[in-house]
Amino acid sequence: MNCGSPIGTVRPPPRIPTSRPRIGCRTHTAGNPGAMLALQTDADMVMYGSGGQALWWTGTANSELKSGEELHGTWYLESPSRGFKLIEQRGDGNLVLYNFANRALWASGTGGHPGAYAVLQAAGNLAVYSGTGQLLWSVGTAGESGSRLVLQSDGNLVLYSASGGVRWATGTS
Repeated sequence: MNCGSPIGTVRPPPRIPTSRPRIGCRTHTAGNPGAMLALQTDADMVMYGSGGQALWWTGTANSELKSGEELHGTWYLESPSRGFKLIEQRGDGNLVLYNFANRALWASGTGGHPGAYAVLQAAGNLAVYSGTGQLLWSVGTAGESGSRLVLQSDGNLVLYSASGGVRWATGTS
């Protein structure tokens, strides 16, 4: 088994008689008593140290929101560099971009609406709706289907058109 193989596609290695146990994947996290392995809601498997720091991960976190997809509660986008996260705050409804130090770099300004969610609408508009379906905020870029929202490794959150052009960005790189 390769470390970081997508979940659901891993097949156990064939049984080979040996005097030593075969190890299919090494996380190199020995010496961390109290560490915990977690399968997150974003399909990434992460080994956390007892202090909550990530020691190892499979790297299957999602950095893109495609047309028609939503961010709810505990779901988030994470940059490929793992330095940035875009989170829909379940408690207050604010869509917030954080850096690795947990410092907010950008926010939609939609706090005070528990249960709100973000959606990249089929027409290409990024919007935040209240739990009751009221529009709270949008970037106003409707009119092009096939768009995708990407949280880049440099921390910039960019809405790309289907042809690859930039339609909107936070400018946080």
